[in-house]
Amino acid sequence: MNNQKNIYICKKINDMIISKKFLRQIYTWNLRRKNKNHDFSILSSNCVGAMVTHDLGIRLNSPTVNLFMYPSDFISFLENIETNLSASIEDITGDSPYPIGLLNNSIPIHFLHYVSFNDAVNCWKRRAERVNLNNLYIVLVERDGCTFNDLKRFDALPYSHKVILSHKQYKNIQSARLIAGYEEQNEVGLITEYNSSWGKRHYDRFNWLQFLNSN
Repeated sequence: MNNQKNIYICKKINDMIISKKFLRQIYTWNLRRKNKNHDFSILSSNCVGAMVTHDLGIRLNSPTVNLFMYPSDFISFLENIETNLSASIEDITGDSPYPIGLLNNSIPIHFLHYVSFNDAVNCWKRRAERVNLNNLYIVLVERDGCTFNDLKRFDALPYSHKVILSHKQYKNIQSARLIAGYEEQNEVGLITEYNSSWGKRHYDRFNWLQFLNSN
C-alpha cells in the first residue's frame, strides 16, 4: 500500500515538473516571438540578466553570467565600465567554496556557479569582448545588502536603460520597479525561482519586453 502511494506521489511530482517545463517553453516562445531587440547586452548584479537573455534565445553578450556582485561593487563596476570590462582579475578565492576574483584591484566578483577560477575568468573575458555598449541594459536586484545609498548611486548612473528590481516602491528612485511579493521583507528574494504552476518565475513580474524594446 505504501509503495503504491509513493509511486503515485512520485508520478504526480514528475507530471508537475514536466508541466512546468512545458508551460515555460510556451511562455519563452511567446517572448521570443514578440521581441524586436536581438543584439543587446544586459549587465546585472546577479544571474537574472543571463536568464532573461537565455529566455529570449539571445547569445550571452555580457560577462555577468553565473556570478554575483554586491550592489556597491556592481555600481563601482558600472561607474567605469569600459576600463573595468578589460581590466585584469586577481584570484582572491582563499577558503571560499567558489571562486572569487578581484577586478581592477578593487571590485570583488563572486563566481558562484563556476568550478575553477581559470574557467570563470576565461568565460568573463570572452563575454566581456561581446558587450554592445551601444545597446546596453543595466539591472540591479535589491538584495545582498543593498542600501538606500546604493539605490541613489545607481539611479545617478548615466545609462539610458537601467532598472532596479526592488522589494517595495520608492518615490524618489526613478529606476526602481516593484517585484510584488516581497513588500514585507527587507529585500527581493530569489526571483529566479518559479512563482506558480504557470511556468513563470518571480522576475517575470517585470516587463522585460517593454524594457528591452524601449528607445
